[in-house]
Amino acid sequence: EDPKLNTKDYLEKRVGELHALTPGELARLGKEAKVKNESEEEKEIDKIREEYKVQ
Repeated sequence: EDPKLNTKDYLEKRVGELHALTPGELARLGKEAKVKNESEEEKEIDKIREEYKVQ
């Protein structure tokens, strides 16, 4: 989410954290991320619809 975090050190640390999780925890994180992404996408679509006055 934050472009400043796209450093080699941070990403390697994050990979290690994710690698330590169980498959169930990874699945849960994936589902949460998917829901959040869909929510953000809907907000963007609503913004575009409002801007162009379409339903």
